[in-house]
Amino acid sequence: MGRYVAIAYFVSWAAAPAIYAIILTDLIKVNLASLGIACPETVLKIGFSAIAFIVAFSGSRALAILHLFFVVPATAFVITFCLQGLGWIALNPVEVIFNKTTFGFGEWAKWFFIATYSVYACETASSFVADSNPTRTLQFLTVAAWLIPVVFLGGSWVLSLAPNFAVGSSDTFLNLTTASEAFWGSYASFAVTLLISFSCLLTCATAVANSPRILYQLAKEGDLSPVFAVVFPQGVLEPALVFTFFISCLGLAWGNLA
Repeated sequence: MGRYVAIAYFVSWAAAPAIYAIILTDLIKVNLASLGIACPETVLKIGFSAIAFIVAFSGSRALAILHLFFVVPATAFVITFCLQGLGWIALNPVEVIFNKTTFGFGEWAKWFFIATYSVYACETASSFVADSNPTRTLQFLTVAAWLIPVVFLGGSWVLSLAPNFAVGSSDTFLNLTTASEAFWGSYASFAVTLLISFSCLLTCATAVANSPRILYQLAKEGDLSPVFAVVFPQGVLEPALVFTFFISCLGLAWGNLA
């Protein structure tokens, strides 16, 4: 049972690059459509899915630098969105806030599952302890824990401000933009573009860093083939990385984001 649960956890992370490649492509498509330019969707989806893998094959240090490049702006934009939005809510009538948040049990059950999965995924920070100073790195788990209610509860509350907000809507850009127009005004579209871009690229880099480690650990414990425990020069878990890329490509070929 433990083996299959771990493999399911691996598959969910390995699919992340494909998921966020689709979201990024949709973001670019929306912006190009306003300019009357056709969007090369297939090329962009493959490119966004592969970029973090290409860097990962260069070595663990290169991937760590890429990760740092994305994590700082992504975290800054998300926290700014949540805090500024909550500040706006504090100064406005309560009825404006709650009129879009009622839905039935079926929707609640689905989103409860997604929310718990997302919150528990925050433990991913522990995966990076072995590559750094353990004492200092573990302190970030406390920081992440305090940010969970700000981002997941506060951010969801702010998102419900979108006039077109619908539970289950996959139009990330439109929902975030219409919600943030209340406090970001004319800069909402540009700021949301950066927020989504950095967040998606960060998640792709995290998935590429995290997924091979799961296969590596399972192989070390004898639950998978020993080939996944092979470490190439510069700290690259190449067999595990190749297999992760294969799973990501399957998700991309499936293409059904919902």
